[in-house]
Amino acid sequence: MYALDSLYKRFDDCPLCRLSNNSLLHILGGGKKRKPKVVLVFINPTHTNISSNSNWNGSRFPFIGVTRFWKVLSDSSWLSSEMIEELNEIGWTRKTIKNLDSELYDRRIYITNLVKCSFPHGDYPEKKYFDYHLPLFKKELSIVTPSAIVSFGGLTTRCLTEKNLVLKNFFNNSKSLTYGYIPVYPCYFPVGRGNPKLATEILRKLRYLLE
Repeated sequence: MYALDSLYKRFDDCPLCRLSNNSLLHILGGGKKRKPKVVLVFINPTHTNISSNSNWNGSRFPFIGVTRFWKVLSDSSWLSSEMIEELNEIGWTRKTIKNLDSELYDRRIYITNLVKCSFPHGDYPEKKYFDYHLPLFKKELSIVTPSAIVSFGGLTTRCLTEKNLVLKNFFNNSKSLTYGYIPVYPCYFPVGRGNPKLATEILRKLRYLLE
């Protein structure tokens, strides 16, 4: 775990954020950080993640504060309905975030972004951010060593596999690509500009495929 903590510090020391005076905190990884069954990979976080706030002092992993994302995971049986009920009833507190992180751990799921920099907008990062972060992301995977990857969105999948895909056609047979030695399963982005309905359908299939 020490090696991963050291790597997280390198993400936090991103020189591009210092140069641009970006005060938002970097969003790191959460869940099972060694030998998970699967890693869920997204492009980058934004200020909608409440742990990106510069005053935050706690866990930082994707979609903290975005309940509709976790609802997709629950609807596809990757997360318990009890966890969603807790988030709906209690809201986003340090306790619920800790419980969510623990459930990801118990279900052998690690969640992370290719680019860890948070932005005040929803645009894709500029190329220079990928140039800095992708080598570190490769190191992250080499430490975490997941059995499989689910890549969310066309850009994430392209970064990992160097292939442009039409997800609707590609996933008729639940095919996988590879990132080095790790199988990659492309999926629609589950919120915002993505397709929550089809993402839920794909994740439900993968839930049983990856057992």
